[in-house]
Amino acid sequence: MKKCPKCSQILDDSATYCYSCGFTPSSSRAKPAPNQHPAASKQTPKKKKSSFSIKGLFDKIPKKAIIITAAVIVLAVVIILLSTFAGSSKKDYTLYIKDKELYFSKINDDEHAKITKSLINNSKHKNSANDDLSLYLSRYCIVSDNGKKIFYIDNVNSTKGTSTLYWRKLTNLKKEPTEIAKNVVSYQIDEKYKSITYLTLDGVLSQHNLKEEVKISENVSLYAVSNDGNTIFFVTDNGNLYLKNKDAEKVKLDVNVTDINATDDLSLLYYVSGGTLYKKDLESEKVKISTGVENIAAIYETGEVYYVKTTTSEQSLMNYIIDDMKESDEKMQAPAQPQQPYSWNYSSNSEYEKAKLQYERDKKAYETENAKYTAKLERDKIRQDSAAGPEEITTYSLFIHDGLKETALAESVYRNDYEVSFDKPVIAFKTYDPKSISKVKISKINSSYEVEEAIEKAFKNSVKQYVAIGNKATLIEHPDACRFRFSEDGKTVYFLENSYPGKDEYNLYKAGLSKEKVKNPKLYDSEVSREGFELLEGKKIKYFKNVKDSSGELIINKKSVDTSVSVQRSFFHEDSKTLYYFTNWDSQSETGVLKKSKGSEAEKIAEKVHIYQVTPDSTVYFISNYSYSSYSGNLYSYQGKEPELIEKNVSGLIPVYNRSLCKFS
Repeated sequence: MKKCPKCSQILDDSATYCYSCGFTPSSSRAKPAPNQHPAASKQTPKKKKSSFSIKGLFDKIPKKAIIITAAVIVLAVVIILLSTFAGSSKKDYTLYIKDKELYFSKINDDEHAKITKSLINNSKHKNSANDDLSLYLSRYCIVSDNGKKIFYIDNVNSTKGTSTLYWRKLTNLKKEPTEIAKNVVSYQIDEKYKSITYLTLDGVLSQHNLKEEVKISENVSLYAVSNDGNTIFFVTDNGNLYLKNKDAEKVKLDVNVTDINATDDLSLLYYVSGGTLYKKDLESEKVKISTGVENIAAIYETGEVYYVKTTTSEQSLMNYIIDDMKESDEKMQAPAQPQQPYSWNYSSNSEYEKAKLQYERDKKAYETENAKYTAKLERDKIRQDSAAGPEEITTYSLFIHDGLKETALAESVYRNDYEVSFDKPVIAFKTYDPKSISKVKISKINSSYEVEEAIEKAFKNSVKQYVAIGNKATLIEHPDACRFRFSEDGKTVYFLENSYPGKDEYNLYKAGLSKEKVKNPKLYDSEVSREGFELLEGKKIKYFKNVKDSSGELIINKKSVDTSVSVQRSFFHEDSKTLYYFTNWDSQSETGVLKKSKGSEAEKIAEKVHIYQVTPDSTVYFISNYSYSSYSGNLYSYQGKEPELIEKNVSGLIPVYNRSLCKFS
C-alpha cells in the first residue's frame, strides 16, 4: 500500500503518480527534488548478493525505500494555477509557461509579465512534453497564501537535477526578483513565507530569511523543517543525525542512523541508530525503545510505533532436501558403451550374427544404465546448485511499542509485507510458519527449481492474514487478502481478495474494528477491480468494476456513478465533496469527456479534454483540443457555466497544491 505524501490519498502499489492530486515522485538517486515534501522516509538496507534464488523465496518484498529523490525535469509548456492556494485574497490570475518561460497573467486584464528568463537551460528536454513530469514540476513553484509572494525556480538543468531558486513580489512585478541560491535540489518554506530552507547539489544545507543566507551544514543527505522554520533535523552522508533549533548551534544527536520518522510538527522523532530504536522530543534526552530494529513501519502521535526486527541464519537449499540417493550415487560409475561388431572382424557369418545379437543385448543394458547415470549426474547438479552458499536468510518480526512496553505481534512476517493506517494504530500483515516446509526427496525431483517451488508452495500454504489494533492481533480468515483500506476514524476496514484466478477481479470485504479486535468480515461486493480502489474522505469506498483498457464502471458505496470511466484520472475534491473524472478516454488522442458528480447525476464539463485541475474554490482549469504535432491545446476555466478561454497554445497543466510541511526531504 502507498499513501500520497502530498494529499494523503491511498494509492495503488503500482502507481507512479497520485490519482487524486497528481503528485509525482521522481526516480531515486541521491538528492531530493526542489520543493519536495515526501512522507517520512524508509531506509533500504544493504543486502548481500544471492548466488541462487533461495533468498528470494524468503525476501521478495523489499523494505520501504528512503525517499531522497533526484530532480528529473522534462519541460512541457505548462500552467501553474496560483488560485489553488487556500487563503489567497485574489484569484483573478494564473501563472503559465509560454515560449518555454513562466508568465504571470491577470485573467480579467491584459497584464502579462514574464517571470523567468531561462527556465530550461539545457537542450535535452527543451521540446519535451510529458504530463507526469508536468505534474512533478508543480512542486517547484509556491505562492504565499495571500497571493503576494512567489517562490520559483529558473535555469533548470534536468540532467543534473538543479535549478536557481528565486522569490519576488507579485504586487510589484517591475522590481527584479531576488536570487536565493544556485544549484538547488530541494527546498521548504515556513508557514509564514519568511524563511526558506534548501539543499544544494553539493550537499550544503542553508536557510534564507529573504535577506541573507545562513549556512547550516555540509554533506547533508536528508532533512526536515518545522512549520515555523525554527527546528531542523538533518542527516549527513555518514549517517550522523543533527538538530538545529532556532539560533542555537547545531547539536549532534546520534551516529549511524539508518531509518528516521517524525510527527508532522517535528515535536517527536523516532530513529534507528546501530539497530537501536530511539524516541526523541525537543526538550528531553533520547529514550531507547528497543534493540535489533531494522526499520520503522509507522508512528502515531498517540505514542504507538510499529517496527520490524530481523534475525539472520545461514541456510542452503540442501537443508530442504533428503538425499536418499547419496550412497548409491557415490558408488555409481559411468557404464561402458558396447562396441558395435563388423562382419570383417569375424571368420564366419554365424559368429558375426551371434556377436550382433549380443551387441543388441549389451546396447539395451547400456541404455538402461546410462539413463540411471544421467539421472545421477542431474542429481549431482542439484547437489552442487543447492550446496552453493551457505546463504544468509533474513526473517522479519513485527513489534509494537505503545509508549510503555514492547509487544511482539508476529515472529515471521511474510515477505516483510504490511499495510498500515495513517490515522490510528492499526496494521495488516501476513505471517508464515517456517516449520511447515517439509523436505523433498532428491529421488522425486529433476532440478533445484522444484525444491524452490516446494518451499514457495509451503510458504503460501502456511500464510495467515492478521490485522492488529494496537497490540491486539485478530486472525482474518482470508489468507489471500490485500489492499487494506482503513477508515479515518479507525472503525472500518475494507480489503480485496482475488477469488477469480487469472482475472483482475476481486471480492471486496468490509469489517468493523473495535478497540481490540476485527469483527467478522462480510462480503461487500464482487468482481471488483484492483485498480482505483481507495477511500474518499476517509470513509467512502470508491472502486471499479468491468474494467477494460483502464476504464470501467465507477462505484462509490455500492452506488454506480458512471460507466467508461478512466480509472487513473479521477479526482475527489475534498472541499466541495465533488468527484471529477474522465469518461470515454481515447488513448490515441489522449483526450476524454470531463465530468463531475456530487452524489447525484453526472454533469458534463467539456469534451476532448486532455488534462484538468480543480482549485480549492472549485474552479476547474482544463486543456482541450490537444495536438501532439504542436504539443499544445487551449486552456479554459470552468466555474459552473460555459467554459472561458484563458490562453491558447498551452501544452501541459501543472497543479499547485496547498503546501504540506515537515516531511523529510
